[in-house]
Amino acid sequence: MKQEPGRRQPGNPPPSGGGGGQDRHVLAAAIHAGLQLIVTFNLKDFPADTLDGFGIEAVHPDTFLEQQFELNEGLVLRTVHRHRASLRRPPKSAEEYIDTLAACGLIVTADRLREFIEVL
Repeated sequence: MKQEPGRRQPGNPPPSGGGGGQDRHVLAAAIHAGLQLIVTFNLKDFPADTLDGFGIEAVHPDTFLEQQFELNEGLVLRTVHRHRASLRRPPKSAEEYIDTLAACGLIVTADRLREFIEVL
């Protein structure tokens, strides 16, 4: 099938990728896998007007984790506990762990986890 100039074939990412062509492979992988979400701090390279045509949404990790909290708070807390416990070099207290998440841009998640610091 011949492609019309300026028209995108269904299932193929646009030539420039999300917005900054270096992440084109991420969009292509998401399309190939049939994903609905790309979880990324790099939202500027995945504009909604590009993703909408593929039924994909780019979501900030803090927003994604907030949604997971709403879906299954217990699972998120158990997962965070296991992850923190796995840190050996160096180990982190629950407070240090939460501070690290906040420093990485997971502000809402860190604030939410502070409510459960005794079980982390």
